[in-house]
Amino acid sequence: MSEIGYLSNQYERLAQTNQVLNEAVLLLKKSWLLTQPGTRRKYPNLSVNAEELNRAQAYILEVLKPMVYPAECGPTGRLIESKQLPPSAELKDIVTTIEQNGILQEKYFSTLNRLLDVLDGERSVLFRKLRTGK
Repeated sequence: MSEIGYLSNQYERLAQTNQVLNEAVLLLKKSWLLTQPGTRRKYPNLSVNAEELNRAQAYILEVLKPMVYPAECGPTGRLIESKQLPPSAELKDIVTTIEQNGILQEKYFSTLNRLLDVLDGERSVLFRKLRTGK
């Protein structure tokens, strides 16, 4: 496969993952918001479908587990290699909380936001490489 083809595939994979992960995080944030006092009174139409929430949690686990447990997932399991990724311990806390069917807290959302920022940055780098043909 040519380098442009490889970069194109990587870009597509990263762009798709970034979009779906962002939607999953938003759903988890909505779920967390519903646990806060006064939210139902303030936003009576706000709700989260349990099935969608389960899919969002499963997708987040699918993305995070290779970052937390790289030995178990093999070399192709990781989405990106970056020194800017949030610490593995923080990601592991998120994985553990989701696996125990817990509701993520605010501190975990800042970690997920940092992860989304890194993924978006990597996607932008790949786009520039594709655009310039390098």
